[in-house]
Amino acid sequence: MSGGDDGLVKVWDYQSKQCLFTFEPAHQDNVSAVAFHPDLPIIFSGGEDHVLNIWNANAFKHETFLNYGLQSIWSIHCPADSNFVAIGYEEATVVIKIGKETPLATYQNGKVVFIK
Repeated sequence: MSGGDDGLVKVWDYQSKQCLFTFEPAHQDNVSAVAFHPDLPIIFSGGEDHVLNIWNANAFKHETFLNYGLQSIWSIHCPADSNFVAIGYEEATVVIKIGKETPLATYQNGKVVFIK
């Protein structure tokens, strides 16, 4: 999978080096992070437009997006055997549970905040 300065997210066949699918529209600005969930059919993309897009990896369909107003997204991590996702923003780090929009925890300004 790749994300580019054109705002597009693409899924590639590693062996044939062919583009299998292009998500459009993906982002309004540069795509700076992409991730496949290792167990679930979900793809995440984040960009300098402050948006985290969530895609269905089986149907190549946009499911939803999240925007917490924390500036650009620089990293996304999906641990195996988990339905949690960590998103590294310019201003904070947020941990969410897939299917829930409210963050479980954030790290911002040197403080970890757990949300109940």
